[in-house]
Amino acid sequence: MQAEQITELMTWLRDAKGFIGDNAPDVAREIMAVGYWGNLIGMITTGVILLVSVVIGIWAIRDNLEVVGVLTLIPLLFSLMGFVITTCKFVYVVMAPKAYLLEQLAGMLKG
Repeated sequence: MQAEQITELMTWLRDAKGFIGDNAPDVAREIMAVGYWGNLIGMITTGVILLVSVVIGIWAIRDNLEVVGVLTLIPLLFSLMGFVITTCKFVYVVMAPKAYLLEQLAGMLKG
């Protein structure tokens, strides 16, 4: 009975190894695509919000609308932080793809 279980386990392990080996390049490509496009879209979105906040702030200051000028500081600061963070992550994905991939895989293994 034990020999049969060991044979079944070895067969299962060979199948799992084949499955992992066959799908690993696709999984790596998808992880990199999500990192690249997700950070690029975040960078563009926060950049547009940043630009709109600056334009509204300049318009408000020019027309002496102090309340509007002060209120634009909130989205300006948050969009600036978001822009810096997503830009740094985007540059990290582009400049060090292997390190990014290993970091993502380590995060998946930790659960």
